[in-house]
Amino acid sequence: MWHLGADQAVSACGLLLLIWLDLARLDSVSFFAGSISPMKISSSRRLLVFHFPLSRAARTGALFLLLLVGLSAAQPCSADDGGTLVVARISHTATLLANGHVLLAGGRRQSLGSVLKASELYDPETNVWTATGDLHQERLIHTACLLPDGRVLVAGGINHYNTWLDSAEIYNPASGHWTYTGRMNVPHAFCEMVLLPNGLVLMTGSVEGTSELYNPATRTWTVTGSMNHPRYDGRTTLLPNGKVLVAGGDFIPEAELYDPATGLWTDTGSLVTPRRLQAQTLMADGRVLVAGGTNYSGSYLTSAEIYDPATGIWTQTGDMMEGRTAATANLLPDGGVFVAGGLNVSFIGLTSIEEYDPLQQAWHVSNLTLQYGRFSHTTTTLLDGSLIVAGGSHTGFQLVPNAELFVRPR
Repeated sequence: MWHLGADQAVSACGLLLLIWLDLARLDSVSFFAGSISPMKISSSRRLLVFHFPLSRAARTGALFLLLLVGLSAAQPCSADDGGTLVVARISHTATLLANGHVLLAGGRRQSLGSVLKASELYDPETNVWTATGDLHQERLIHTACLLPDGRVLVAGGINHYNTWLDSAEIYNPASGHWTYTGRMNVPHAFCEMVLLPNGLVLMTGSVEGTSELYNPATRTWTVTGSMNHPRYDGRTTLLPNGKVLVAGGDFIPEAELYDPATGLWTDTGSLVTPRRLQAQTLMADGRVLVAGGTNYSGSYLTSAEIYDPATGIWTQTGDMMEGRTAATANLLPDGGVFVAGGLNVSFIGLTSIEEYDPLQQAWHVSNLTLQYGRFSHTTTTLLDGSLIVAGGSHTGFQLVPNAELFVRPR
């Protein structure tokens, strides 16, 4: 029996469909009306089913329909213009707000050394970028985090003089303004923040390994456990169990876990290939995928590996088609991973997009591409599952002013 449900796409009309195929009993086709309808089919989906018998003669046509659906299923199906940034920028932050808008903050302007205070907002409804309040402190290679009350915390980075910053600011979407909040105990740059389940914000270790916790209620930072392996340019992922994984950075092989219950870091397996500036994301099954980056010898990596929190072990998976560093990775609704752009060995931003299939443990080059090759950009998943790619550089001196929108079928 075919089951055509609302989570995959027929590209001609944008209908979302989910397919199961039973070759032994191909005698009917069932259309599912969507993920919020009342009949529970599995633990993860609620679907309304309509059964239509298929004659033997109709099966050939049904098989053809299945092929059409499968070719376009469960991935962004079109690439559109995503508007023009108010200020072209690189190494900025992008944060999805509760209202569905995307906030870009800071980064570097095209000219060397010109670090930005400028911030801007993307509205998916109008596909337009508009300026919003400036940061008080220009900052580059900083980090941002959405707070539980809908405001945005930005902290650390470096300024126009390459000084590492200990300051932090909060953006209020209601007013469009930034205000200073408590200073960190030590400067941080090339690091990342993550919102913990307890409402505190963890700032991962600095070059000295110092980690800090921000309390939005008291507007203060407190030092927590130091990392066992001080690093910068590592990647941070909140795991489903509430612990925080940091991997890569400074070509350090050991990954580390932060436990909010104890405030301590512990080693958790070593990367198969030590790397920095890799793409990293949490997959649907709770494992973590890292891909690409740069190794100690300066090679741009095609290799990818997966961390399993249940075992604490890293295992190599299929290689990407192209080596890339400073790319982005985003989870797709079907469980695949969308890796876009990055810098190649020729020091040019890539236009190619690769998608990882966790079931096949393999990569394939997407039929979609970036119109503008870019690296050190951001890719943000919007509320409807579409992706907005913003900023970045095509070469070291040529920034990309245009954003690109990859639309999820509706």
